[in-house]
Amino acid sequence: MPLEDTDDAMSGRSGVTESCDPESARQDGRDDGSGEEDAEDSNPKLNDDLPLEALTENIYGFVIASLIKDTSDMETNPELLFNYLRPCRILSSFVLFVTMFGMQVFFIVEAKMLVTPTEVMNARQIYGAYEASMYTDGSNVSHTWNTINGYPRGKKGFFNASRFAGIKKEEKDLVCRIPLSQPVFLFGVLYIWTLTVLHSMRHTLNLIFRFFALPTRSSMQGAVVSGASGSDEVVGLSMVLKVALIGGVQMPRLIMSAGLLWLGARWLTATLGFGDVLLNALALEFILNLSGLLYDVMVPFNGKLLVRRTMVPHLHKKEMETCCNMFGMFLVGLAGAVFCFVYMVYLQAVLPYYRWDVREICKDYLAAQLKV
Repeated sequence: MPLEDTDDAMSGRSGVTESCDPESARQDGRDDGSGEEDAEDSNPKLNDDLPLEALTENIYGFVIASLIKDTSDMETNPELLFNYLRPCRILSSFVLFVTMFGMQVFFIVEAKMLVTPTEVMNARQIYGAYEASMYTDGSNVSHTWNTINGYPRGKKGFFNASRFAGIKKEEKDLVCRIPLSQPVFLFGVLYIWTLTVLHSMRHTLNLIFRFFALPTRSSMQGAVVSGASGSDEVVGLSMVLKVALIGGVQMPRLIMSAGLLWLGARWLTATLGFGDVLLNALALEFILNLSGLLYDVMVPFNGKLLVRRTMVPHLHKKEMETCCNMFGMFLVGLAGAVFCFVYMVYLQAVLPYYRWDVREICKDYLAAQLKV
């Protein structure tokens, strides 16, 4: 970070002495005393300079920036501790964080208790009635067994396709709109939802590793270095602040995201009606994006500037071009696809022991019903 080359230059925002070679939390990732440094620096294909990165502009970013910057400022300039503005900003950011996180948890719990049970029960009843009908032979003998939930499943080898014509139209409409009856469509919706959650989880884990890698200081005095461009680089964290940021902010966010991923997959799999599946996916994203909504509405411009100027360094100052860092994140997309496949085939408990016997039988019926 470029700083003024003077021992007397002081930052107006942090009060930290600047020098031409400021302390940096980022590791160069190069061997000292060898001639490799100049060779690597002269070859842009070998090394990429990793620029400082600002925090994400949401409530999580606001509470992190306030805890780091305001704590550092108050320890560097003790007189600020008696100025109510800095302590009040830390308190207000924490209150906003608790409010936002409480709202997210509230909606997740209420959706689990009030929304998904009805959807799951309806799907089980409709598919159970379909199984009981389709696995009855010409002598009116049922070849089914009951799941732990008490709903019929057909025995292999006894599927009677001729029974579909005798099912009432209303029941056909419902069973043919079970999301699992269109696995490619359901996979696509689940995949987009999974990537949405993984984006949040990836950013959360990234910050956890970067906070953990920062040097541990005895205090926050001088833990933020201000540059000529107005940005503030975090060069270290006290142990107390590391625990607060990782254990109190990032880990709850990670757990909440994992719970929302599971709830969303369950809700989407149980939703009857293809249009409703898309609408419910948007409703789930609303819960995930509450942090951005409250940030835009309730955080003052001064607080938003604080977030934009607070820079958390990457694990390394330079990064060599490798297959891992150039293409590694494609694995996130692959992991999302694997999760969706495994969930639909093995993990989903909406319709346990699903027989995959609806799509073909409903193909002609849906084609006629959806014809425009």
